[in-house]
Amino acid sequence: MSEKTSHPLNNEYTHWHDVTSLRYQLFLQSLTALELDDAKRHLTVFSNLLNTSIRFSDQRIEELLDETDESTQMVKADHLILTRTLALAERGLTELQQLEQARPSSLRAELVNRLDIFVRLNNILSRHQIRQIESLFPMFEAKVSEQEAVSLASNYTEAMQQAHPN
Repeated sequence: MSEKTSHPLNNEYTHWHDVTSLRYQLFLQSLTALELDDAKRHLTVFSNLLNTSIRFSDQRIEELLDETDESTQMVKADHLILTRTLALAERGLTELQQLEQARPSSLRAELVNRLDIFVRLNNILSRHQIRQIESLFPMFEAKVSEQEAVSLASNYTEAMQQAHPN
């Protein structure tokens, strides 16, 4: 295998990280504006993107990497934490939507009480994406030829586009 001059998988991941992060930021903006229906729409798209990325990464870890490696174990642990925290955020939003119907005057106070879970998900996502950019995707690319890395990047983009990010 020759020295690679580009990093197609890492580049595609970085692009989709930006798209996914933007969706979460749009969710947070809608949430804090108490536009809960719009927040739900953004959270659904974010969830689709995040889950697609996690499935893609987990499949490639199983195919290409040593799952006992510390870096891959940390990424897989991040995936579990992200999945659990996303479920808490989705449940929190659903509860806020129910509260909006039952007691709209207390909605802002309840959002403040629950804001931690939404911020926590954002922080976990940021740390995880750095870990993937700095370690996981370079490990993938080290295991495959440049042509295979381009193919993986294309497969990743196709999977992410099927998550309907727009």
